[in-house]
Amino acid sequence: MAYKKGDPEYRSNGHYVIDGEDWMSIWTYKKKVGHSDNTTATNGREAKELLALGKSAEKSEPDFGNYGTILLYRKNDLNSFYN
Repeated sequence: MAYKKGDPEYRSNGHYVIDGEDWMSIWTYKKKVGHSDNTTATNGREAKELLALGKSAEKSEPDFGNYGTILLYRKNDLNSFYN
């Protein structure tokens, strides 16, 4: 199952609240916090690092773009990873 626009958990493109927790795509997280290195290559590498660290991920269908599905991570995990 992939979360998508129209689901009750949907907040904005790449941002969902799942079981009371914020989950975001890397792109959305970086956009919201003003992280300067928000490129496809960097985000793909960092996604692999998050998964290698054992961080949970959920699938999502983005509102737009070239990808059919993307991964969402807990915002708390993204905060820890980038700080």
